Amino acid sequence: MLDMDIYADKAGYIYVFLLGSYSLFGFFGGFLQNIASKQTLIISGFVIGFIGFCSIAHHVVFGTNYIILIILGLFLNGFSVVGGNMFATLFTKAELMEACEKAGISKKEAGGYFGGLKGSMNLIGSFIGPLLSPNIYMMVGFDYACITMGTIQILFVTFFIYTIKMTEMKAIKEYNSEADSIEIKSFTMRET
Repeated sequence: MLDMDIYADKAGYIYVFLLGSYSLFGFFGGFLQNIASKQTLIISGFVIGFIGFCSIAHHVVFGTNYIILIILGLFLNGFSVVGGNMFATLFTKAELMEACEKAGISKKEAGGYFGGLKGSMNLIGSFIGPLLSPNIYMMVGFDYACITMGTIQILFVTFFIYTIKMTEMKAIKEYNSEADSIEIKSFTMRET
């Protein structure tokens, strides 16, 4: 930020927007869930995260050098954390609990499985992130590192949409096979 004459004191004020947006959107996260479906919030959260990272890397994306775009990007990343990450965790937990219930596993055990899985994923991220981020920063620079992070957000969206579509197709296939078996049973009963 030194190239824009922003020193440590002003940089602290800028990052207050980031913390403020996390707090603001974290507070309104429950209300947002009532307005739209979790799937919509997850997808929009990751897309907004992409836009936020592109705003932080504004010099490469927009060809300008404005501090307001950095502030906008940090603010949008606050919604991305709540919309994308928090609701993705809630959605995953709901899916895991439902799958465990179908498999005959108690809710207490399923909660333990989810806690272990989430804790492990957080630890892996905490290990890999500091290892990779300085290398990416040194290889491509700050702006392109931000664009790389935005691209990862889009990959999350793509994977999430693919997972939703595959789940819907599986449910439709199961429904059709159940309907066919009921139809065959009723047909054989009428013949006898």
